[in-house]
Amino acid sequence: MAFTRDGARLGYGGGFYDKLLMKQLAIRLGEQTTLAKPLVMARMTQQPALVAAAFALQIVERIPQEATDVKVEWIITEQETINCSA
Repeated sequence: MAFTRDGARLGYGGGFYDKLLMKQLAIRLGEQTTLAKPLVMARMTQQPALVAAAFALQIVERIPQEATDVKVEWIITEQETINCSA
């Protein structure tokens, strides 16, 4: 796993985590589909924050991103807490 300061994640590939998050968002919104649109996340309020626990060495400058990738809102390392939307 690797993260950027703006919340991008690089995992094991396959988009499994992104699909899980989108499915949960769709359920909360009462949608019948299995995937919610990525833009829905930006409009949601009073939802649990997406927080990643990581080691400082996992924070990198750039990660390749796709339109379906879900960013985390906070990253907590042994050295700092990063607000990814700041």
